[in-house]
Amino acid sequence: MATIPNTPLPTYESWQPEGRNVRIEYTPEVMDEIRMHVVTWFRKMGRGGLEVGGVLFGLRVQGRVRILAWRPIECEHARGPGFLLSPADESKLAATLAHEPGQGDLKGLDVVGWFHSHTRSGIHLSQEDLDLHNLYFPQDWQIALVLHPSNAAPTRAGFFYREPGGAIQAAQSVLEFELKPLKPAKPRPGDAAEPQAPQEAPAANTSTPAGAPATVAATEESPAPAVEPIREAPPARGTNWWKPVVAFFAPIVLVAGLLAVPEIRENAARGLTAILPVPPAVEQLQRDVRSLNEQLRLERDRTTRLEEEIRRLAEQPTAPAK
Repeated sequence: MATIPNTPLPTYESWQPEGRNVRIEYTPEVMDEIRMHVVTWFRKMGRGGLEVGGVLFGLRVQGRVRILAWRPIECEHARGPGFLLSPADESKLAATLAHEPGQGDLKGLDVVGWFHSHTRSGIHLSQEDLDLHNLYFPQDWQIALVLHPSNAAPTRAGFFYREPGGAIQAAQSVLEFELKPLKPAKPRPGDAAEPQAPQEAPAANTSTPAGAPATVAATEESPAPAVEPIREAPPARGTNWWKPVVAFFAPIVLVAGLLAVPEIRENAARGLTAILPVPPAVEQLQRDVRSLNEQLRLERDRTTRLEEEIRRLAEQPTAPAK
C-alpha cells in the first residue's frame, strides 16, 4: 500500500478593510518575494534607488482575489529612476499579459493585477499609475499593490481596487500594512540590515489601518501552483576604491589646467587684486606708475609727430638756387 506524504496545505493571509466588500488573499512566501524584489532595487543606488514593478497572477475564488505568483515588469528607466514605462517597456508588458494560462507554473492562473514601488513618495496611485492600470488592467476585479521600502522602518504596502461604480480611491490605500521578512537574511560585511519591528509570529503581517482596522485571517485551501522563488544577484562590492581618489585629484587637475591659459591666469590675478585689501603705500605707488606710463605715452606721441613732420619736409622738392 502506497504511503501518501503529509504535505501541509498553503496558508493564506487576507487583506480586508472593515466595512468594504473586498477581500484579497496571498501566501506569505509570494508576498515576501515581492518585498525582496522591491528592497533589492531600492538599495541599488542612493537617494531612493530604482522603482520596479511586476504582474500579479492568481485566481478569483468566490468573489475573492488570490495572489499566487508574479512576474517582473521590465523597465529600462529611460525617464528616470521612477517606474515610468517607455514604449519598448509597454510592448514587453503586453507580451507578458498575453501569456497562455496552460504554460509553465502559471498554469490555470489569471492576471489579477500588478504591483510597483514608490521609493520617493507615499502609498498612492499617481496619474501615470492610474493610466497604466486602466489601460492594461481594466477588469473591475483587477487590483494594484503599491510598496514603500525604507531604510529606517519595515516596508509598507497597500492595495487599490475598483469600487462597484468603477472608481478608485487613488489618494491613499484604505488599509496600509507592514511587510516583514519571513526569515532574517544573513548579513554580509558592509550591508545595512532591513529594519524589523518586533514580531510574535514569523508568518504574520501586522496591519495598520488608514481609516479602519483590518481583518487578517489565515485559511487553509487546496495546494497552490508551485512558484520558483526569484533570487536577485548581490551587487558587486570592493570595486569602487578609485572613486575617492578621482574625487580628490579632479579639482586640482582642473584648476591647474585653467591657470595654464594666460588669459585666465591674468583674469584670476585681477580678481584676487579686487578681493584682497591693498595697503595705502602700494596704492600710491600704483598711481605713480600709472602717471609715469601716461607721461611716457604722451612723449611717444610727441616724438612720433615730430618724426612725421621731418619726413614730410624731407620729401618736399627744394627750390633751385638763383
